[in-house]
Amino acid sequence: MEDRIKKIISEWLEIDFFAIANKLHFIKGTKVADKKLIFKTIRCLDSITIKHDEKDVNLVIALIALMWTHADKKEYDLKNVIIKFLSRIGYPTSAIIVDDDYNKEKCQFTSLNSWLDELTVGFNQLLNEVEVNGHVFMLTDFQKKIWTAMDTNRLIGISAPTSAGKSFVILLKIFLEIFHMKKKAKQFITILHIMDIKDIIHTMM
Repeated sequence: MEDRIKKIISEWLEIDFFAIANKLHFIKGTKVADKKLIFKTIRCLDSITIKHDEKDVNLVIALIALMWTHADKKEYDLKNVIIKFLSRIGYPTSAIIVDDDYNKEKCQFTSLNSWLDELTVGFNQLLNEVEVNGHVFMLTDFQKKIWTAMDTNRLIGISAPTSAGKSFVILLKIFLEIFHMKKKAKQFITILHIMDIKDIIHTMM
């Protein structure tokens, strides 16, 4: 990892540390993210997400989460850049959180600042969309890989942490198959979904 990226992460983690310590009444006062740090972070995220290297996904999400949590949203309109960065790395579903006017029926973000951003976000979004019985659903890159694997393989195994979206995409695919079978007037469809319930219970505890 480059030194400039390490420095930016350190600055955000320091702000986060002070915010938590203040909330717990260990200290008085907090550190504020200034304009220089915001712009450095945006430039950094822009250069990382253009490369679209899978190993950088967690770094991008962490930086976006820290910036979104601690930047003054009245002073800095971060919505557009966050939508752009998250759609670049295959996480358009996470970008919905920052867009209060996201159109759920049309699966559409509010208009962005430039037509080029609109085009690239729209293109990245299309790559991750699936249609089930006339309804459009947006998936992450990971979920889309599962979806494609279910199209091309009779048996698949999925291993990923809780909240990665495994069950959701499997459920969507099951619904799609049921609707296909109904159209073909077939009565039965066999689906075997094996889950380790111990892992789920352990995660919830």
